[in-house]
Amino acid sequence: MRTIKFRVWDKELKKYRSEKDGDYSLGVLSGKVRGIYGERFPQMEVQQFTGLTDKNGKEIYEGDILEDVILDGSKRFYKVFYKKGGLVINIHQDDFKKDNPLFYEPIADMQTSGFIEQNCIIIGNIYENPELLSGGEK
Repeated sequence: MRTIKFRVWDKELKKYRSEKDGDYSLGVLSGKVRGIYGERFPQMEVQQFTGLTDKNGKEIYEGDILEDVILDGSKRFYKVFYKKGGLVINIHQDDFKKDNPLFYEPIADMQTSGFIEQNCIIIGNIYENPELLSGGEK
């Protein structure tokens, strides 16, 4: 069973926050965030841990941007996002730049999760590195 964890992006301060900062707390029930409490609530964006790590052992969260280097040296980019009850990645590279991709693959699928953990690295996320969404490269 995967560990239920979250990270929180403060849209106003433009940084990830921790409950240790003392200005919010998450209400979690059955693995889902049921509420976020505190003065800064409207500025908070909650992202869920996927239960996976990239090939370097770094934890992958909703909102992360992944890179896979193919044998010919070309690169493919994936965005981790929430869709229809689960966390997914885009399938087509054309969909990488879209806010709402049409084609996606559930990361809970054993083949997809194995591919991610063996081949992909986290190169950023949608908040700290929005420039990656326009072309994939830093």
